[in-house]
Amino acid sequence: MNGLRGGLSLGTNGTAANSVTRATTALNSWSSYLAGGASFSLYNPTIESTVANGAADLFLLSPGSGAGSHLGTFSVKAGGNVLFVTPSQYADFTGTTGAFATGGTIQLGASQVVVASAAARTATVTVTRTGGLAAASVSIASAASSPVSAVAGTDYTALAATTLNFAVGETSKTVTIALGAAPATTKKFLVNISSATGATLGAQTSTTVRLQGATADTTSPTLTIVKPVASSNNDELVGIKTLEISGGVVEANLESVTFSINGGAAVNAPITTTMGNKTWKLVINAANLATAGAALQPGVNSVTATATDLDGNITTTTARSFNYIVKRVLTVAPAGTGAGALTFSPSLSAGSLAIVGQSYSVTAAPDATSFFSSWSSSGSPAISFSTTTARTTTFTFAAGQTLIPTYLTTPFTTNVVGLYNGIVKGSTDTQANAGLFTATVTLNTGAFTGKLIVDGVTAPVAGVFNNVSKTFTSPTVANGSVYSLTINDSATPRTITGTITQYKRSVAGAVLNVTAIQGNTSFTGGPFVVAFSAPASPAPDLIAGEYPTGNGVASITIGTKGVATVKGTLADGTAFTSASTVTATNNVIPVFASFASRTGSIVGEATISGATVTGTGFRWFRSENLAAQYYPYGYANGATTGLTIDIAAGSSVLGSSLPASATFSGGEFAAASQTVNVGATSTAAAAKMVITAGINKGEWAGNATYPGKHIIGGANVNGVNYGYILSPLPAHTDGSGQGSLVVFP
Repeated sequence: MNGLRGGLSLGTNGTAANSVTRATTALNSWSSYLAGGASFSLYNPTIESTVANGAADLFLLSPGSGAGSHLGTFSVKAGGNVLFVTPSQYADFTGTTGAFATGGTIQLGASQVVVASAAARTATVTVTRTGGLAAASVSIASAASSPVSAVAGTDYTALAATTLNFAVGETSKTVTIALGAAPATTKKFLVNISSATGATLGAQTSTTVRLQGATADTTSPTLTIVKPVASSNNDELVGIKTLEISGGVVEANLESVTFSINGGAAVNAPITTTMGNKTWKLVINAANLATAGAALQPGVNSVTATATDLDGNITTTTARSFNYIVKRVLTVAPAGTGAGALTFSPSLSAGSLAIVGQSYSVTAAPDATSFFSSWSSSGSPAISFSTTTARTTTFTFAAGQTLIPTYLTTPFTTNVVGLYNGIVKGSTDTQANAGLFTATVTLNTGAFTGKLIVDGVTAPVAGVFNNVSKTFTSPTVANGSVYSLTINDSATPRTITGTITQYKRSVAGAVLNVTAIQGNTSFTGGPFVVAFSAPASPAPDLIAGEYPTGNGVASITIGTKGVATVKGTLADGTAFTSASTVTATNNVIPVFASFASRTGSIVGEATISGATVTGTGFRWFRSENLAAQYYPYGYANGATTGLTIDIAAGSSVLGSSLPASATFSGGEFAAASQTVNVGATSTAAAAKMVITAGINKGEWAGNATYPGKHIIGGANVNGVNYGYILSPLPAHTDGSGQGSLVVFP
């Protein structure tokens, strides 16, 4: 260690002359040879007398470490600068690769240098380089600025073109420019660099030297925009078409005017002074569109302008809006299995030029065999629609997009249009949930209108079946009906099925089941005479005498367009009329009649087969009314077996003559087989019947005296006379039955 210390001491002694010796080459010895990265190595006991190539290596020595660790290399540069290079940078140092192999990028250190009026009258400009350490140079010079420049020779000493040389490893240079007395108002001049050798120029090649005036200017410029005119239309900048951005400015010490389109980059506008008036203007055309008009976009644009004076006072105008009109061909590609036409607002047609950025309303009009399905688009960006499912929508047109209306062949063709009707019932038959549903379906759209009659209340029905699922669902209401219906166009006969839910105070009540069958509008027939047979046994909730034992009778007439009218009288004397359309294929007549004042109803289905009429599922409902003439307790549970009524086969022909007598049984006639004479000529003392003609020849009605005057009615059905008898006035309100079966022998 002492020997090493002595050698280092001699090596730093400027008067010593020492030569290099190698005492040994053995490792793990302080006298071992330690190889460096440059031409210099240190070992015991001396140091080389000459540092070759201006460099010296630094090692970290540890006992037993062998060759030691090379930490780096020192060098001495021009001007006395000391540079230290790590081993990984050594190749750079030698000038073969990396920072020492290039001059890097040279640029001015700041965009401006401000010299206060009271400051020392010099301006210092810094030139820097990055990314390289090899020798390089650049030219620097001063220049006048625009629009108001300091005067060379008065306000500053001009800097002629001068070469700045960067030595190896040198990263910055400074240039000092002498200034004259502070000007009365702020002025400026430029310092520019150019012509780099061994390096490249950076982005900052000009520095503004701002000489603040003795009197500060605090007034902002006055700035106006003249063009483009507000809300003006300007066509796309192609060919010779131009867009002028211009205005006026009032400012004696003006530095610059810039404008910005849609918040884009600021663009410098040339300034012209004419007789003391300053104007600024830049005309954008196809040639400079990429720079001056880069932020232009189809549709509404805005432009703002900014004026800056030499003392940094700034004025920015309010945005001026104008329209930039770019037109491109509108491509329309209808899709699907159907067809249709389009109308646009503003007016437009497929294949013509549409304004990019313009908002259009478009309506699809499907042809007679199609319906509109949806809107879509292809291209980028995708078209944004206000709605994609309604026939009318709005969108903003963009170049490169294709508008796609999708049409499908409508399922609502002539085979499904027309009138549908059918009986509605609840899960439990009651007067409150039995009724008639009718709907007329229109061509192509699947729209329908009709009515729902339940418990004496008629409500209108309207809607549109979905063109795909063929369903219709109405929104929930607080009070009223909610519909969930499906039309089946593949069934035979075609039907509308679903449910109708009654709501009251937003609470769901009865759920009605709907089966409405398409009408057979070409069917005609009748008249038919039918009988409603008397109950075979008492209802469970009624006792004997509280229900009629006679028959009900009715006539059925089927007029034009298949409308069947059922008109008759039930066994308690209640008259009713039902009108509906005969259904297709199976010729079923939905029969529903609601009695006056909602006192009851009759519901069921009659099927016509040739001259035969049969009935299915008839129910007779009658409300309780203790003041009523007949059966005051009513038949609220009309679905009860004892009150089920059927339509028997009927005939419209009355016998050539009535028999001379008739027999009554049941009801008020306690004795069985009470016989009365038929005809007005019977002796006054005898029981007798007077019969008059009814609506149709097969029906009869009149009165009977036995004892007192009774109301009678009936019909001859297939050669059998059916009828009923009701008790004489005054009314009986004790609940006893008054009906009686009339039989002609």
